Amino acid sequence: MTNNDQSINPPVKSNQVTQLLNRRHVLRGLGLGTSVAALGLGSVGTVAGDSVSVSGGGAALQTAIDNANDGDTVVVTDSATYDSVTIEDGITLEATDDPTIEGDGGTGAAISIAADDVTVKGFTVTNPGGLLGIKVEKGYDDTTIKRNTVENIGPTGRFGVTGITVGQGDHDGIEITNNEIRNLDQETTEDSKFPTVNGIGRGESPDVA
Repeated sequence: MTNNDQSINPPVKSNQVTQLLNRRHVLRGLGLGTSVAALGLGSVGTVAGDSVSVSGGGAALQTAIDNANDGDTVVVTDSATYDSVTIEDGITLEATDDPTIEGDGGTGAAISIAADDVTVKGFTVTNPGGLLGIKVEKGYDDTTIKRNTVENIGPTGRFGVTGITVGQGDHDGIEITNNEIRNLDQETTEDSKFPTVNGIGRGESPDVA
């Protein structure tokens, strides 16, 4: 790694500190070895539903998510690597054997949460060459992100490489706790415009021309 590279290493463990933040608080710019913790914005509600098991890797997880309804639980039962996913219903997504969800690079997230009442727990999340690990999209509430490992995000050479991020605007009931964030990489180029590395961030993804 060159002198212009940035990284988070050793890992950030979000269970080391607990902070309660108000609705418009911005948590950004975690430095080397910084401890961060829960982003707690109210309470999280749950709705009882069905449970479905998933294995096999690839697109199987997104297929199961697409077929789920509000209140359902999708359980990944193997340690395979899955494609990036978008969650658009209020479901619980959990794992029993440390599977990986890997993003495809670019400015998107490996896990994009675009619904209220979502829980994500027990995964390793990676996005080599990408910008984001897990993102709660703008305008969604009551999200729990816990007991995940977010690693190997970036470098992009531009913008802010971020492990877990919450979109702009007001959010209620966001809980981010007991996650490990490590090996976030960034590099500078002539077009970088001050790229950063953030363990947990708050803000909108950039518009890329």
